[in-house]
Amino acid sequence: MVSESSTAAGFSPDAPHISNGQPIRSPWWGRISLLWLMCVPIIVAMYSLCIGIVPHDFWWHARAGGIVATTGQVPNLNIFTTVPEAGVTPHTLYVYQSWIAEFLFYETMYHGGLAWIIVLRSFCIVAAFVLITGVSYARALNIARTLIENLPAARQGGVSPAIIFFALETPLARLVALGGLLSLVMMAPNMEVRPQFFSVPLFAIFIAALLEWPRLSASPRSLLPLMVALILLMLLWANLHGAFCTGLIMVVTYFGGELLYTLWPMPARRKTYWGGTPLSFKALAALGLLLLLCVLVAMVNPQGVGIYAYVMRLAGNPTGQKYFLEWQSPTWGNAIHDVFFISPLILAFMAYRILCPAQDTEQDCKSEETMEPSSPWGHFGVRPAEVLVLAALAVMTLRDVRSLAWYSLFYPPLFSAFGTTALVKLKTKQWLSAGNSVPPTAPLNPGLHVINAVMAVFLLLLVVPSLPWVKPYIPLPDAFQARFAPTPKGQFPLGFSSDPPLVLDRLNPVEAVDYLRQHPPRKRLFTEIGYGSYIIWMLCPQISPSADTRVELYPTDFWEDYFRLARGPANAAQILAERGFSDALLDDKQQPALIKRLKASPGWHVVFRKGPSVLLHHAP
Repeated sequence: MVSESSTAAGFSPDAPHISNGQPIRSPWWGRISLLWLMCVPIIVAMYSLCIGIVPHDFWWHARAGGIVATTGQVPNLNIFTTVPEAGVTPHTLYVYQSWIAEFLFYETMYHGGLAWIIVLRSFCIVAAFVLITGVSYARALNIARTLIENLPAARQGGVSPAIIFFALETPLARLVALGGLLSLVMMAPNMEVRPQFFSVPLFAIFIAALLEWPRLSASPRSLLPLMVALILLMLLWANLHGAFCTGLIMVVTYFGGELLYTLWPMPARRKTYWGGTPLSFKALAALGLLLLLCVLVAMVNPQGVGIYAYVMRLAGNPTGQKYFLEWQSPTWGNAIHDVFFISPLILAFMAYRILCPAQDTEQDCKSEETMEPSSPWGHFGVRPAEVLVLAALAVMTLRDVRSLAWYSLFYPPLFSAFGTTALVKLKTKQWLSAGNSVPPTAPLNPGLHVINAVMAVFLLLLVVPSLPWVKPYIPLPDAFQARFAPTPKGQFPLGFSSDPPLVLDRLNPVEAVDYLRQHPPRKRLFTEIGYGSYIIWMLCPQISPSADTRVELYPTDFWEDYFRLARGPANAAQILAERGFSDALLDDKQQPALIKRLKASPGWHVVFRKGPSVLLHHAP
């Protein structure tokens, strides 16, 4: 039955359908909550499919993957470049830590072309967002169910908790979608085609496992298959990308947080209320064993235990921190960085509203604190160890903005947990304070389910225009099309005739490299570092770039000299001549001062220009 007060309050499609005092659920495919949950993954798919392939960390990785694919061996030498002033030769030792990612790059291009590289990237990132969205929503529903069953206000209303729970499904889905949207904004700069995108779904899997660990620990046997899966994934991850260390840091931090929480001297009842039920000894021991085995299995790679030293050297490389934006700290004034800085404040505000809600009386607060919730997440909906992990990822991001990708993935579940706790208390008290014994209700309308399902299909179809094979046939704005370089013609590996246009970012010097193939430099070629990666794929070994994005390959002194030369000093032409350079392939946005200096120097003139690429030649 529906009370007069609730009927007077009106109803919406979000409201539950009631029959004989019990809710009637719509089929999952016809719920509005599904539409909200689909929004962020759909946006991620559309956005990632529209980003062209940037040259910097793709082409040289793909070339290394070709060596792995054709020889069956992982190289351990530089191979591609000769840079005398840096002491770098083809025989210089180099670590190809991401050899499986490199192999996958090459094989994907060989069998499917560049378009499938873009699809592969999008699939990995979308899969991560789908998983994080699902985990966030599951946590929100579990928290809501527990709170509704235990809140004194809900019990005093004399209504089935299921009615209130179903009334909150759609608001909770909107909350999860908002958390996912914040994550997308922070993740956006980290969606380039590079080995890192393989780490994104793996990191999401480890996040999901840790967030579900307290719930699964109620049945320790259920942890065994999860542990086996995570260990095998860590074995793969350690050979895919260096972010496996970030995954280990997350597990270490979570384990340390749970251990400290278990040992913290606080009355058990009070501890359970504020932070959730401490892990059992078996669950804590299983988590420690998982950590140990993951650390050990990561050593199964061509470098062995040396992989840890390599990642530490790369993370602490002073050149990267000084000259490359992704290794530098976030700054105010950058919109994406500002979202990162504000994101912890949002959680703090939610925690404050949970702790001191305006609608609560002192009597309500005291009565709630005497309860012992049955959920493992405590009063705020999160465990202390989870907050500790987010704090650790935030500290990593403050050191280098590249870590923002990992922070952005861990953020939505905590956002949803805090928000759910606050929302459930707020909504329940609003309904009851308005004199309603149940939330506003609506009659069951089967046609609405079909409409929602049609809208879900429509959302999925929105991805189709973004696919690489469809996008060129859409009348896109000229400004958007100008962001792409033409697809190289010819047969693989130097051409991709079967690929559509609009797959390569304009930063790829496609036309300039075609010109160099027909008009090779008389001596050495000075290159912008991003162009160096493309040249490694297209022109090596006939023409070697003077630098590329393998930052750790070249000594710090070399990079200091490179960036000093890029600023266009007065003796730039003399330096290039002394080092045997007859040509220079430069970027007019990254090196405008050097271009201007060379154009004003005797003997130097522009022979080719397209997009940001400027090719200068020195006539003898």
